Amino acid sequence: MGLVMAPLMLAWVAAGAFALRMLYVLSEHSGFFPYGLLCLVGAGVLARAYVLWVQQPRRGAESLWGFQLVLDFALNRSGLFLYTLFAVLYLFNDPQVMDSRLLAVLVTGCLALPAGTLFGAVTCETFMERHNIERTF
Repeated sequence: MGLVMAPLMLAWVAAGAFALRMLYVLSEHSGFFPYGLLCLVGAGVLARAYVLWVQQPRRGAESLWGFQLVLDFALNRSGLFLYTLFAVLYLFNDPQVMDSRLLAVLVTGCLALPAGTLFGAVTCETFMERHNIERTF
């Protein structure tokens, strides 16, 4: 299963690196403290909300397949669609003429989704233990 999960997780790590580059461009464009810091805090809050949202349907389960939660995070259609939308909006607009508020929204979204995906994939074992869910193979 590592042959499937490793490329998916590396793709989300690369997406996070791209989002950090977007944050760098934002901080060059409008300063770190008004927008950059708010983007980091907002992305953290949204990442946690994203983790809870993806885990919500699995809370009442008695047993889950070994990598089902990790795959739920890595291949979530909504997360993939939103990240692609934010990245395309960023790539097809010039950051120098883009409004700082729009750039901050794009950066926050692009930071929150990879952070939430990677955080959720790492903590899925804890979630299963906390909710007494058995792992089946």
